[in-house]
Amino acid sequence: MIVLDYSSSMNVSVEGETKFEVARQALEQILDTYQDGIQIGLAVYPNQTGCQAGQVVVSAKKQNRDAIMAFLAQAPPENGSFSPIAETLEAVGNYFTANHPTENNYVLIVTDGLQSLYPECQYPEEDKPIEMTQWLQSQGIEVFVVGFGQAVDAYTLNHMAEVAGTAIDGCNVNNIYPNDPNQCYYRSEGFDELFQSLEVVAIEVNGEVCDGQDNNCDGK
Repeated sequence: MIVLDYSSSMNVSVEGETKFEVARQALEQILDTYQDGIQIGLAVYPNQTGCQAGQVVVSAKKQNRDAIMAFLAQAPPENGSFSPIAETLEAVGNYFTANHPTENNYVLIVTDGLQSLYPECQYPEEDKPIEMTQWLQSQGIEVFVVGFGQAVDAYTLNHMAEVAGTAIDGCNVNNIYPNDPNQCYYRSEGFDELFQSLEVVAIEVNGEVCDGQDNNCDGK
């Protein structure tokens, strides 16, 4: 399941295009390549505007490129859409429990910000995304974390990757700034880095789903 940041900050420009458009183009290339081998769905946050928990907008299945790209044809609202990351991870976990309880399930979260702390958010707590990631891991759901740009909460993303068991080898989990070296999450600043990060995850997931085991199909 791709969990995509659909907050208003994704309208900020990078490399001459909005971060949303860069993410949309990178995802399109990934979908073109991997939609036949992986059941891919899409969840976005928030749900419409404000700080409502995000929701699954395209259910996970193979050959889902057209449905996902149809949703992504519309950019996020210019203002008033925040980042309920923890709330959305919880919603995606509940989706998998209800719809894919016996399968190997994966979450790939792409975020350009940090957990929103407004009173209207269900979980206005900085560390709540870490807790929700750990809960997903306990449910057998593997989480991969991609931070897009310089406005992310590097500390939280590093610890999310650590508790998920998907931290990059040799990383420093105690990094607090987005430009620190050796992040545990997949750090992306533009199209090339974002596409490479997404492809690394897609290759790993595609290898594991070929036989339904968490062994990268190496027979071990």
